[in-house]
Amino acid sequence: MEKGKLVVIEGADGAGTTSQTMALKELFESQSVDVVASFEPTDGPIGKLIREHLRGEHGEVDQEVMKLLFRADRLEHVTKKIMPWLDEGKLVILDRYYPSTVIYQSISPKREQRLEALRGEMQRTYQKMAFELLEPDLFIYIDTPLEVCAERRRKRGGQEEVFEKDSFQWKVSMGYREWFGRFAPKISSVCTVNGVMSKEEIRDHCANRIMWLLPWYRKPAENVYPPHDPSDPVG
Repeated sequence: MEKGKLVVIEGADGAGTTSQTMALKELFESQSVDVVASFEPTDGPIGKLIREHLRGEHGEVDQEVMKLLFRADRLEHVTKKIMPWLDEGKLVILDRYYPSTVIYQSISPKREQRLEALRGEMQRTYQKMAFELLEPDLFIYIDTPLEVCAERRRKRGGQEEVFEKDSFQWKVSMGYREWFGRFAPKISSVCTVNGVMSKEEIRDHCANRIMWLLPWYRKPAENVYPPHDPSDPVG
């Protein structure tokens, strides 16, 4: 059986990672592709605890503790779900992965580290557990202006999480651009998408890039863009 493919969608809060993850899952399902979608932090016990901390439900939490919680949640997610899905030949579309953890930790008010150093630290932690950090076949970065993300978060409503303040999100946006502009291409293929396009345009652009990863996928979806042109400024 052909091994599956892992695609990770990243972007600042409000960039549209969650809506695009679900839109792509629905699109590929309509084309009879064996596809699953997931997200981090997960909805497992550790992931739920992380989300409670992010909503400020347990007071201030030490950053080192949060780092370990994120890594434990990912370890369980990868070993119990993602790797078995890939072994079954599925297309796995993941809403956020380790770049989010690295980027957010790099701008913590209590700890300032280079992105590469934080990723290396994360990998060494996993290696002590005899676990190799799983790299995706494709990163999709939705590059959305800060003011657009902020407006979407306001419209979304609900309780603001500790990382959602505009001043912090500006640093997050800069961190993403540094990661995907300089470091991520050394690891995996990267597709950068203009986040101000319509949801349908973003979906189709992403679907086109994903399609060429799949050796068993021969029927292109309707309205999908032609094969990616490397000179295209959004991709």
